[in-house]
Amino acid sequence: GDNVNTARSIALKCGIISPNDNFLVLEGKEFNRRIRSTPDGEVEQSLFDKIWPQLRVLARSSPQDKYVLVKGIIASKNNPTREVVAVTGDGTNDGPALKKADVGFAMGIQGTDVAKEASDIILVDDNFNSIVKAVM
Repeated sequence: GDNVNTARSIALKCGIISPNDNFLVLEGKEFNRRIRSTPDGEVEQSLFDKIWPQLRVLARSSPQDKYVLVKGIIASKNNPTREVVAVTGDGTNDGPALKKADVGFAMGIQGTDVAKEASDIILVDDNFNSIVKAVM
């Protein structure tokens, strides 16, 4: 994965964040430091809930980080109604997060069989724009 500076630059170019936003752009290591009270400890939902609403980019993240992010948002009590979580992926390592999400989108051309089987929707053209069409 990209380092945090590259990820931030891409997010700015794509409109995910703006230059003056206070949103978080974190690497997986920092993400884990912020959501656990000890380095090898369990994720603490209260710590997780403090950062995820501001988190816009998670760079250099492991498959486990992605799964923890999905699981934590689903378990969050920040809002009176539960968030609906969608995940896109194409690799075998994306399987757990795709399966845990409310909606998993797998790439149909480049995606592995594991990713496709874990997903609810397969994007036959491998085009992220198809996600917008599928949701609308």
